[in-house]
Amino acid sequence: MALVMDLNRNIHRSYQRVRENDYSLNGLLGFDVQGKTVGVVGAGKIGVSFARIMKGFGCKIIASDSYPNEAMAEIAEFVPDVNQ
Repeated sequence: MALVMDLNRNIHRSYQRVRENDYSLNGLLGFDVQGKTVGVVGAGKIGVSFARIMKGFGCKIIASDSYPNEAMAEIAEFVPDVNQ
């Protein structure tokens, strides 16, 4: 989740700007993840944990796994695997 927020808020770019004493916000503002659709590949423990976190942010969750489990089914909508 930290990496998602890092990319969303352009943390690396803002870090470079601060080093150059540039404190402007131009091009640094991200977007709200609330209401966005997030795809999770894999319904293991890590996938379920990430899906719960994203659900807490108000996202719609879709998931894909060869072996769907009930924990992920409560959180996400499963989509068919394209390789099957």
